Amino acid sequence: MSLLSLAMLVGLLYGAFLSDRFSSWDGLTCKHPHKAQGLVPFTMYVFYLSKGLEFIDTFLLILGRKKLIWLHKIHHLTTMGLVYHAMNSNLISDFICGGTNCLVHVIMYAYF
Repeated sequence: MSLLSLAMLVGLLYGAFLSDRFSSWDGLTCKHPHKAQGLVPFTMYVFYLSKGLEFIDTFLLILGRKKLIWLHKIHHLTTMGLVYHAMNSNLISDFICGGTNCLVHVIMYAYF
């Protein structure tokens, strides 16, 4: 999961770079690329699918009676729905939120 999260982080950042999202503050925060094609939407779809794996991982940890903090449980139970909503409502924050989540998961899964 750590390597998958790293690959998604690289895909999101490189895709955002290719679609000129880093050219200005406005491009980063306000304007979404006109085409819903390319590396960012593809990586966001892979990111969405990875949330299913994380849900299963969390469920198995709960079944194994591992001590999990409340944030871990709530985050992994709700994120898949939130990512689905973000993908279908064309939110501008797709690669920022997804990239931040991937960065945290690179560190978290490497630690565990």
